[in-house]
Amino acid sequence: MTHATFKHLYCAKTGLSSEPALQHLFQQCIPLWKRPAMALIHWIDPSAFQIDWTVIQEAAEATDRTEVETAVDLLHYRGRRELTFWRDFLGFRISGQRLLQLADSLMIRPAISEEERVLALRQALAALDRTA
Repeated sequence: MTHATFKHLYCAKTGLSSEPALQHLFQQCIPLWKRPAMALIHWIDPSAFQIDWTVIQEAAEATDRTEVETAVDLLHYRGRRELTFWRDFLGFRISGQRLLQLADSLMIRPAISEEERVLALRQALAALDRTA
């Protein structure tokens, strides 16, 4: 039995196709008052939010909330490894909490222990380190 991904559920909710839905999801994860400044920053430096965009793409492929949590955890891990001026010093970034709230509204939260969550995060970080 295949499970719908977060992206499929979000597309169904918004009525948007895949790429516009991801862009919409990205916008929904930005606090409203930061959106104009982030649009200007993106115009100045198109790669400024690459870390955030990667997390959105990883979360979009999640089939349960735990996988979205892992993507959010990696958001913080990547933020410490790859410091960027806009994101880390000025605080212009997506909200992991907003991403999780959107996931909660669309996905069933599986019963998972904290140990299983930590193990999944460690596996994801080990995979990330092997690719770096």
